[in-house]
Amino acid sequence: MSLYSKYFYSEIITEIFSAENAIIYMLEVEKALVYAQCKAEFFSSDIEKILTVLYSLEGIKIDDIKNGIDNSGNAAIPLIKILTKKVKAVSEEASKYVHLGATSQDIIDSAFTLQILDAHKEIDKYIVKVKAALRLLAQDHKNTIMVGRTLGQHAKPITFGLKAAFWYKSLCKNHDLLKHNLEGIRFSQLGGAVGSENKFIGAEIKTAFSEKLELKETEAFHTSRENLAHYLSALCVLHQSIGKICTDLGLLMQTEIAEVSEKMESGKGGSSAMPHKRNPVALPAILANAHKIPNLYGTFLGLMLQENERSVGLWHAEWELVSDILRVCGGTLEKSVDLLENLEVNSHKMLSNLELTNGLIYAETASLIFAEKLGKTEAFAIIENACNMAVSQNKHLREVLMDLNFDPKDLDLIFSPENNIGNAVKIVEDILNNYK
Repeated sequence: MSLYSKYFYSEIITEIFSAENAIIYMLEVEKALVYAQCKAEFFSSDIEKILTVLYSLEGIKIDDIKNGIDNSGNAAIPLIKILTKKVKAVSEEASKYVHLGATSQDIIDSAFTLQILDAHKEIDKYIVKVKAALRLLAQDHKNTIMVGRTLGQHAKPITFGLKAAFWYKSLCKNHDLLKHNLEGIRFSQLGGAVGSENKFIGAEIKTAFSEKLELKETEAFHTSRENLAHYLSALCVLHQSIGKICTDLGLLMQTEIAEVSEKMESGKGGSSAMPHKRNPVALPAILANAHKIPNLYGTFLGLMLQENERSVGLWHAEWELVSDILRVCGGTLEKSVDLLENLEVNSHKMLSNLELTNGLIYAETASLIFAEKLGKTEAFAIIENACNMAVSQNKHLREVLMDLNFDPKDLDLIFSPENNIGNAVKIVEDILNNYK
């Protein structure tokens, strides 16, 4: 692996897609085929025992498989040759039934599905933890007032809990979609050379084969990759929702804003040149991944144009691409758990930042309150003019409005941060009640 593999990717998911594990998954698929064909009485239970025992990593060298791929174009062919040789050394009769009736894609796709499902289990664990961390942030900070920003500018007050609740809602919705789309790939592949099946992999065999692998049964989907595309789409959208969260956090971590920060730990986030620096560490990895994902998924969409019953190259391009997507997503989610569970929120800085515009963030509330007395058009024009005066004279908006003889009681109401957050607290509570 590369120097930065631990930084960007999930080690657990990387291991699931390791060369050795890829072979182990293919062996499990071959064992399931043996089980199903024995159950259908194509050969005896004694033959099944021989095949099942010999379908193991023992005697298989990874380099032999890798070298064999150069001559065959996929990993199944050299693996089957090695298995046939192993079995033949024990039983000539049993060797006749190695990989009977199946094609390489049956083994590779079914094994790949098992790998994806196992990788997804790890991804799902991370998602659950990220959701829990966001939910806690929303709950704990539903009343923590901060500046709401639109187009990069101070707009009006919100709460940090509202921001976190919107993040949480987005992740919950994407998680639900991902779980739904996951079911679309939970299928075995057993169609034979061109998907038309044969006497050794008919309906009865496919049923037993699928049950053994704990997958669902379907017709061959050799060059129909839409179900995998739907799953990866949901996963990539979920990933980018994490990227959006971290984009926000990155802005809030800037020195001039300093409203949140990664947890301070000895030796973490330093600079090789500047002793004072407190750099984010998890955040750059997550955002780097978020910039990779669109092109990775876009590449997969291009691979859907697989020709006829088996593609020349497009199917092959999936093998590392899909594992890369899963490794990236796993790495992002793993780092997101640590980032969000330990996020430091500076509520005092959030309050002080409210005053950076000299009260201009309260202008909307002022225009709405005075609209009840003056009408919307006139009130808006008066407040707009007052805002221009506050900027040109470098005065607080409250002071300008006092000079215009507005009622001090109204001004107390207008310039209280708590009176400017609208229904933020209720929205947080509604989201937390409606999304789990």
